[in-house]
Amino acid sequence: LPAGMLFDLIFLDPPYEKKLAEKTAAAAGSDLLKESGLLIAEERKNARLPERCGSLSLTDQRSYGETGLWFYRRTGEPGQ
Repeated sequence: LPAGMLFDLIFLDPPYEKKLAEKTAAAAGSDLLKESGLLIAEERKNARLPERCGSLSLTDQRSYGETGLWFYRRTGEPGQ
């Protein structure tokens, strides 16, 4: 990717039950997501993703069959 490229929408679908969604969300949200962007992480619906991933905050969570979707938006740096 070109340096400084930012995205409005990022959809993460790492392998289930590998704990990659949280790590990837924190890194992508800090480096690749626009201020007004949305990051969606997919994981098995019974997984536990955190309320905060780096500078992202959970805004919604939905389940469809065995699939869970977590919706994150940027809200500032951790601790703010």
